[in-house]
Amino acid sequence: MINESSLGPWQVYSGRELISILDSDLNLDGNVPGGPGVYMWKLNPGAGNLNYSQPSEIIKRLVKITTANQGRVKGSNHHSLQNEVAISGNGLQGKEIALSKMVQDKATAKWLIFMLESLSVHLPSLYVGQASNLATRLVDHLKGRTGFSNRLAAEGSYTFEDLNVYILQMDDSRKEVREALEHILSTLTIAAFSRRVG
Repeated sequence: MINESSLGPWQVYSGRELISILDSDLNLDGNVPGGPGVYMWKLNPGAGNLNYSQPSEIIKRLVKITTANQGRVKGSNHHSLQNEVAISGNGLQGKEIALSKMVQDKATAKWLIFMLESLSVHLPSLYVGQASNLATRLVDHLKGRTGFSNRLAAEGSYTFEDLNVYILQMDDSRKEVREALEHILSTLTIAAFSRRVG
């Protein structure tokens, strides 16, 4: 678990860590909360094996996270035609040379990796969900048995190893309460891969 004291009641797990647990334990019981709650999948910009001694890998990661699709938003224009817009960046826009020079210095490269690893908390969600059993639901996602996992695979930009999941356990187990909170979180954190909001 990633320790983020400023997150309050949220617990954060790296997708890479959860996949590793699944590969060894075949379940997440006892490793993540098993009760009711809501959760948010977010990009972990520093995911992977970033190392200050491999500057080119840092640049490759920066290119990936600044061009990859962060979700899709459906809408209609004034003629009632449905359209879908991808949310993504347009790369480093000529910043590669400056960044390449920056990561040649080991201390600066370490700082940049730390910055990327700490950035997830500030990013919008890719997907927000709710579940009566959080551990079971996360397994569904990680095993490719959900709409979100299918959309993530179809986009091809990220895998769950690129993401962190933020979990909020709830004492109230009523589905309508979880769905109300899911709706609020989906709206406020963008959640551009979510199809159903609350």
